[in-house]
Order: sequence, then structure tokens, then C-alpha cells
Amino acid sequence: MKRTFLSPGRMLMAALAAFALVLMGQTQAQADTGSRDRGGVQTRGDVSVLGADDLFLEYYEGGWILGTGEFNADPENGVPGDAIRACDTHADGAGIDVQMDINPGSIWITDRLATTRGHNSPYCSPWMSGDIPEGTVVAVRICKASVACNAPQYSFA
Repeated sequence: MKRTFLSPGRMLMAALAAFALVLMGQTQAQADTGSRDRGGVQTRGDVSVLGADDLFLEYYEGGWILGTGEFNADPENGVPGDAIRACDTHADGAGIDVQMDINPGSIWITDRLATTRGHNSPYCSPWMSGDIPEGTVVAVRICKASVACNAPQYSFA
């Protein structure tokens, strides 16, 4: 049997074709969800999507979950819409902040803050809310006392 070798050009074309198939498969999977997720909301180990636009965030340090944060896009079950809250779950002397940047740009601007600072753990802050026009992009991040913050996650009001 005769062996044939692929030229570097053919190998590159094959790799690009495989990459394109992977991208098309991901796009199709997102289209089938039926949610309002427009590609900005991610599901990872530290973030979960609760509703179409709701977020649940966790702050880890040294293998411990120090706190959690939530963004609730629409009012439900007595929880206001366009609202964030922070929960401190680990008694380490540092509070947990959840920060929101409405219509985020290239520089982070905290437009809304929920904090547990000044309270003993375990403690959850009240919901911090205010009307944001529907469909407005919001960035939400969780921080250890505003000193160290996780990467922001994106959603829609």
C-alpha cells in the first residue's frame, strides 16, 4: 500500500475546516436554547445562568467559596428586577461586593453596588435595584471587599 503525505498547506486547510465545523456546531447549539442569551452570558465553574438573563456568581479563594452574588433581571417571587445582591458565606473578616456596570465600556464604572461589608458572616445584603431599560447590557462581577474581583459576566436587563 502506498503512503501519501499531506503537504503543510493541506494540513492547514484540514485544520481550518475542522475549526469551522466546531464553530458552526456551537452556533447551532446556542440557537436551539430558546433563551434570550445573545452570546455574552457564559456558564463556567464560577458562574451559572439561572434564567434567561439571571446570573449566579461565586468567589473562590484557597478552595473555599467566600461568597456568592446574584443578578435578577426580571421581578419574580418577591425579588425585584434589575437587582443585585451579595452573600458572604465564609467568616474571614472580609466582605463580599457585587458590582454592576450598566452599558459597560472599556473602563469599569460601578453603577450599582451590593455589599456585605460591616456584617458578620453568614450574611446576604438586601437587593439593590432600580429600573434599567429592557435589553440594556449589564456587566456584573463579584469581589472580595472591592480589592480582588472576578472577571465580569454579561447579561441583559
